[in-house]
Amino acid sequence: MSRIGLLGLVLTTVTGCVSFSDRHFDPVTRELSRQAPELEMRKEFAISIGSTLINTVDLLAVGSELDFSSLDKVQVAIYRIPLDADLQHVDVTSSLAELNRSLTWDTVVRVRDPGEQTWVLMGMDERRQTIRAVSLMVVQQGELVLVHVDGEMEQMIDFALRPARERQGLSHS
Repeated sequence: MSRIGLLGLVLTTVTGCVSFSDRHFDPVTRELSRQAPELEMRKEFAISIGSTLINTVDLLAVGSELDFSSLDKVQVAIYRIPLDADLQHVDVTSSLAELNRSLTWDTVVRVRDPGEQTWVLMGMDERRQTIRAVSLMVVQQGELVLVHVDGEMEQMIDFALRPARERQGLSHS
Protein backbone atom coordinates (compact mmCIF):
# COMPACT_ATOMS: atom_id res chain seq x y z
CA MET A 1 0.00 0.00 0.00
CA SER A 2 1.36 3.43 -0.86
CA ARG A 3 2.25 5.92 1.87
CA ILE A 4 -0.50 8.27 0.73
CA GLY A 5 -3.05 5.44 0.83
CA LEU A 6 -1.87 4.41 4.29
CA LEU A 7 -2.01 8.02 5.49
CA GLY A 8 -5.54 8.33 4.09
CA LEU A 9 -6.61 5.16 5.87
CA VAL A 10 -5.12 6.33 9.19
CA LEU A 11 -6.70 9.80 8.92
CA THR A 12 -10.09 8.34 8.06
CA THR A 13 -9.89 5.96 11.01
CA VAL A 14 -8.66 8.55 13.51
CA THR A 15 -11.00 11.38 12.51
CA GLY A 16 -13.97 9.03 12.65
CA CYS A 17 -13.45 8.46 16.36
CA VAL A 18 -12.92 12.07 17.51
CA SER A 19 -15.67 14.64 17.84
CA PHE A 20 -15.54 18.23 19.06
CA SER A 21 -19.21 18.35 19.95
CA ASP A 22 -20.68 18.43 23.45
CA ARG A 23 -23.95 16.72 22.42
CA HIS A 24 -23.13 13.73 24.64
CA PHE A 25 -23.44 16.07 27.66
CA ASP A 26 -26.83 17.52 26.57
CA PRO A 27 -28.79 15.38 29.08
CA VAL A 28 -26.51 16.59 31.90
CA THR A 29 -26.68 20.28 30.97
CA ARG A 30 -30.47 20.04 30.56
CA GLU A 31 -30.79 18.51 34.03
CA LEU A 32 -28.46 21.13 35.55
CA SER A 33 -30.51 23.90 33.88
CA ARG A 34 -33.72 22.35 35.16
CA GLN A 35 -32.40 22.32 38.73
CA ALA A 36 -30.66 25.72 38.51
CA PRO A 37 -32.53 27.83 35.92
CA GLU A 38 -30.31 30.83 36.69
CA LEU A 39 -27.19 28.91 35.59
CA GLU A 40 -25.95 30.14 32.21
CA MET A 41 -23.54 27.72 30.47
CA ARG A 42 -21.56 28.63 27.37
CA LYS A 43 -19.43 25.91 25.77
CA GLU A 44 -15.73 26.74 25.51
CA PHE A 45 -14.35 23.35 24.49
CA ALA A 46 -15.52 19.79 23.97
CA ILE A 47 -13.97 16.58 22.73
CA SER A 48 -15.12 12.98 22.54
CA ILE A 49 -12.60 10.24 21.84
CA GLY A 50 -13.85 6.83 20.74
CA SER A 51 -12.50 3.32 21.14
CA THR A 52 -10.65 3.26 17.80
CA LEU A 53 -8.33 6.10 18.83
CA ILE A 54 -8.07 4.73 22.37
CA ASN A 55 -7.01 1.32 21.00
CA THR A 56 -4.45 3.06 18.77
CA VAL A 57 -3.01 4.80 21.84
CA ASP A 58 -2.95 1.43 23.58
CA LEU A 59 -0.92 -0.05 20.72
CA LEU A 60 1.52 2.87 20.86
CA ALA A 61 1.90 2.55 24.63
CA VAL A 62 3.98 -0.61 24.33
CA GLY A 63 5.42 -1.58 27.69
CA SER A 64 2.88 0.41 29.68
CA GLU A 65 1.25 -1.34 32.62
CA LEU A 66 -2.03 0.32 31.75
CA ASP A 67 -4.35 -1.30 29.21
CA PHE A 68 -6.31 1.46 27.50
CA SER A 69 -8.22 -1.04 25.37
CA SER A 70 -10.69 -1.53 28.24
CA LEU A 71 -12.00 2.01 27.63
CA ASP A 72 -14.84 2.66 25.20
CA LYS A 73 -14.86 6.46 25.17
CA VAL A 74 -13.55 9.56 26.91
CA GLN A 75 -15.60 12.74 26.77
CA VAL A 76 -14.68 16.20 28.06
CA ALA A 77 -16.53 19.52 27.94
CA ILE A 78 -15.70 22.89 29.46
CA TYR A 79 -18.38 25.53 29.91
CA ARG A 80 -18.07 29.17 30.97
CA ILE A 81 -20.46 29.92 33.85
CA PRO A 82 -20.97 32.97 36.09
CA LEU A 83 -18.14 33.45 38.59
CA ASP A 84 -20.60 33.41 41.48
CA ALA A 85 -22.31 30.18 40.37
CA ASP A 86 -23.08 27.99 43.35
CA LEU A 87 -24.23 24.46 42.64
CA GLN A 88 -24.44 23.36 46.29
CA HIS A 89 -28.21 22.83 45.96
CA VAL A 90 -27.97 20.84 42.70
CA ASP A 91 -28.32 17.06 42.76
CA VAL A 92 -25.17 16.30 40.77
CA THR A 93 -25.65 12.54 41.04
CA SER A 94 -28.97 12.68 39.21
CA SER A 95 -27.53 15.16 36.69
CA LEU A 96 -24.51 13.02 35.77
CA ALA A 97 -26.61 9.84 35.90
CA GLU A 98 -28.37 11.19 32.80
CA LEU A 99 -25.30 10.03 30.85
CA ASN A 100 -26.34 6.41 31.33
CA ARG A 101 -29.56 5.57 33.15
CA SER A 102 -28.87 1.82 32.96
CA LEU A 103 -26.10 2.19 35.56
CA THR A 104 -26.38 2.72 39.31
CA TRP A 105 -24.48 5.89 40.16
CA ASP A 106 -22.74 6.71 43.45
CA THR A 107 -20.77 9.78 44.45
CA VAL A 108 -17.33 8.59 45.58
CA VAL A 109 -15.61 11.98 46.02
CA ARG A 110 -17.15 15.30 47.00
CA VAL A 111 -14.94 18.37 47.58
CA ARG A 112 -16.29 21.71 48.75
CA ASP A 113 -13.40 24.13 48.99
CA PRO A 114 -13.81 27.89 48.77
CA GLY A 115 -13.99 28.66 45.06
CA GLU A 116 -14.06 25.00 43.98
CA GLN A 117 -16.63 22.23 43.99
CA THR A 118 -15.77 18.75 42.73
CA TRP A 119 -17.80 15.57 42.32
CA VAL A 120 -16.56 12.15 41.16
CA LEU A 121 -19.18 9.51 40.45
CA MET A 122 -18.92 5.85 39.48
CA GLY A 123 -21.52 4.06 37.41
CA MET A 124 -22.02 0.41 38.33
CA ASP A 125 -23.52 -2.28 36.14
CA GLU A 126 -25.23 -4.19 38.93
CA ARG A 127 -26.06 -7.21 36.78
CA ARG A 128 -22.38 -7.77 35.91
CA GLN A 129 -21.06 -6.32 39.19
CA THR A 130 -18.59 -4.09 37.35
CA ILE A 131 -17.81 -0.41 37.28
CA ARG A 132 -18.69 0.74 33.74
CA ALA A 133 -18.15 4.50 33.96
CA VAL A 134 -16.55 7.31 35.91
CA SER A 135 -17.81 10.87 35.65
CA LEU A 136 -16.33 14.04 37.07
CA MET A 137 -17.77 17.52 37.48
CA VAL A 138 -15.69 20.49 38.65
CA VAL A 139 -16.91 24.04 39.21
CA GLN A 140 -14.08 26.53 39.63
CA GLN A 141 -13.36 30.15 38.70
CA GLY A 142 -16.26 30.55 36.30
CA GLU A 143 -15.80 27.18 34.61
CA LEU A 144 -17.81 24.00 34.68
CA VAL A 145 -15.78 20.97 33.59
CA LEU A 146 -17.46 17.67 32.76
CA VAL A 147 -15.48 14.47 32.14
CA HIS A 148 -16.99 11.08 31.37
CA VAL A 149 -15.01 7.86 30.86
CA ASP A 150 -16.87 4.75 29.73
CA GLY A 151 -15.58 1.17 29.68
CA GLU A 152 -14.31 -1.54 31.99
CA MET A 153 -12.94 0.57 34.83
CA GLU A 154 -11.56 -1.94 37.35
CA GLN A 155 -8.03 -2.03 35.91
CA MET A 156 -7.91 1.77 35.60
CA ILE A 157 -9.03 2.23 39.20
CA ASP A 158 -6.56 -0.40 40.42
CA PHE A 159 -3.76 1.35 38.52
CA ALA A 160 -4.74 4.75 39.95
CA LEU A 161 -4.84 3.43 43.53
CA ARG A 162 -1.63 1.38 43.33
CA PRO A 163 0.72 4.15 44.60
CA ALA A 164 -1.45 4.69 47.69
CA ARG A 165 -1.58 0.94 48.42
CA GLU A 166 2.19 0.63 47.98
CA ARG A 167 2.83 3.57 50.34
CA GLN A 168 0.71 1.84 52.96
CA GLY A 169 2.24 -1.58 52.33
CA LEU A 170 -1.04 -2.99 51.05
CA SER A 171 0.14 -4.08 47.60
CA HIS A 172 -1.24 -7.47 46.61
CA SER A 173 1.19 -8.26 43.79
